Amino acid sequence: MTIINYEQLFGEFKPDGAISADANLIANALMRELYVSSGYNLARFLGVKRCFDNDMAMRIWVQK
Repeated sequence: MTIINYEQLFGEFKPDGAISADANLIANALMRELYVSSGYNLARFLGVKRCFDNDMAMRIWVQK
């Protein structure tokens, strides 16, 4: 059985400009603190593409 190191694998294919670990932690804390619900309305207010749901919009916004 082959052992797969997923962190290394995902690191190789992670595009430039992807969400960093620090931005992810900050976005998670903000979403918990501000009770961000699921949906798609937050992206417009954060100035990110509207195709992103609230969770990803918050992560992109924090990364910027």
